[in-house]
Amino acid sequence: MTVGYGPGGQQIRKAFYGKTRAEAQDRLARALAEAKEGIAPVNGRQTVGQFLKRWLQDSVKPNVRPSTFARNEQAVRLHLDPGLGRIRLTDLSPQNVQTFMNLKLGEGLSPRSVQILHATLRAALNRAVLWGEVRRNVARLVQPPRSIGKPIDPFTPDEARAFLRAVEGHRLKALFVLALASGLRQGEILGLRWQDIDLEQGSLSVRYALQRHNGEYCLVEPKTRQSRRTIVLPELAIEALKAHRTQQLEKRLAVGPSWTRLDLVFTTARGQPLNNRVVYTEFLRILEAAGLRRQRFHDLRHSCATLLLTQGVHPRLVMEALGHSDVGITLNTYSHVLTELKRETAVRMDAVLSTK
Repeated sequence: MTVGYGPGGQQIRKAFYGKTRAEAQDRLARALAEAKEGIAPVNGRQTVGQFLKRWLQDSVKPNVRPSTFARNEQAVRLHLDPGLGRIRLTDLSPQNVQTFMNLKLGEGLSPRSVQILHATLRAALNRAVLWGEVRRNVARLVQPPRSIGKPIDPFTPDEARAFLRAVEGHRLKALFVLALASGLRQGEILGLRWQDIDLEQGSLSVRYALQRHNGEYCLVEPKTRQSRRTIVLPELAIEALKAHRTQQLEKRLAVGPSWTRLDLVFTTARGQPLNNRVVYTEFLRILEAAGLRRQRFHDLRHSCATLLLTQGVHPRLVMEALGHSDVGITLNTYSHVLTELKRETAVRMDAVLSTK
């Protein structure tokens, strides 16, 4: 039975089957009704693997950062294609997806890693629905595993001050001071250019982040509108940046024309972009030398937010400084601080209402 026409105008013929004659006739009637509405018949021979590879090239690659494409490609190549690729796209069921995720958990993948695989498949199937390849997104019908995030254990005020004393005289002092005082992400700090900083006004604008792809460094724009932001800097960060600027100019004159043209604020001694692993190694050395507990570099961002909140800064302002898309993210991430603030609120209420 002819149920539609292909891109070149050729007739598309398809047979319909069912457990009963009535079921087969019902499927044929639905297909004919859709054909009248201009809805192309679904390609029942295409496999999940074939579609995922086409999705990567046609939808993902032209629209995302190279690093994002690489993560999606890796998820498809290493997990989704081997696990689900042979199933026909139109036959993929919620049970298939659930079994796949359970298998990955059994293989030792973390719940967070399985969440990422689920999100990748869900995004691909969303596109399949828009393209008319499937009628529904079966990944949306499956609940991904829950993951317990790593607890936030930021610096106390005393630890923060000890850390600042420990970075005195370090070549990257300004980088660490800025991380703690502004809450910038590591990629945002490494992607800062001098033209993004106004030392006279005491502010900086987040316009790019530094990424490495296939061995090459590049500046990429922030993912969200909220990440593109302007931050007013505290005085200690301004002074650290001024001193760093003077030292860098001296080194730049000594190195000469080979200095990078990216105009980066933080570079190697030869003016090349900094590797994030090198920065983290230096960070750990500073912590150890100062007798401070081991932390992630990202914990400097958490420390900044925690210190601001405990000083009574409104969560909305903290949200804008961090570049969160919603104040709810800020409140949920730093709920441990809010618990302490609630206790302080109760104490203040006692002070107001007490008759003693």
